[in-house]
Amino acid sequence: MDSFAVDLLNGLAASEEQGRNSARKSIQALEDDLRQVAQDINNLGHARTILINNFSQVKSQAEFDVFRAEYEAVRVSLQERRETRHLMMIKLDAQGRIYEAAYGAYLSIDQTGSG
Repeated sequence: MDSFAVDLLNGLAASEEQGRNSARKSIQALEDDLRQVAQDINNLGHARTILINNFSQVKSQAEFDVFRAEYEAVRVSLQERRETRHLMMIKLDAQGRIYEAAYGAYLSIDQTGSG
């Protein structure tokens, strides 16, 4: 079972508030990481734009080789950060669903006394 789910269920078993706080902290940390990835994507996009805008200044094969290497490095980094963002969004959605399911199960147990 995912450590997030285990922490959440343990927290809910200890106390409803502790469980909510545990889930919020985990989700908040992921949202913070997601914001950083979005900033990285923005910065890499700006770097790519600067490279493209400076392409007209390339005058030799050596300068072109440097440009091509820098552009490729930015392109690959941008692609990796976009993939990371996508995976983080999936994880964030999954954690939200786990939280809802665990909290629903907790409420069901709390109301019936047995589940």
